Amino acid sequence: KRGFNVPNQKKLNEVNPGRLQQALDAGKLNASDAVNTANLKSAGVIRRELDGVRIIGNGELKTKLDFEVFGVSASAREAIEKLGGKITVLAPAPSEGEDDAKAEKKAKKNVATSLNNLPLHIPFFCILIW
Repeated sequence: KRGFNVPNQKKLNEVNPGRLQQALDAGKLNASDAVNTANLKSAGVIRRELDGVRIIGNGELKTKLDFEVFGVSASAREAIEKLGGKITVLAPAPSEGEDDAKAEKKAKKNVATSLNNLPLHIPFFCILIW
């Protein structure tokens, strides 16, 4: 493969709300239970459990459901909350410590570039005295 490959990338099952509605209509999925990986596998909606389930926005959902999933697209979230469903996202949120580390790294980079921007017409020995 070419380019950058993300190590330890999560492999998610992608499920459409329309497919969930089909399983509900067929009686394979119970509307009172929370929709999670185990329930989706037992209902035959997904073949195997990967790292989690992501609900994407294709299809129409007509029944209120509660979700325990790894991720939800914006359009699917809107459709689920419109029906009064509850969504629990199991994916870890980015920590604030990572943002601080990025800010420190950026500050160090700015200092290094400011040293590189010294005027070139000044001789080296003058820089040492300066």
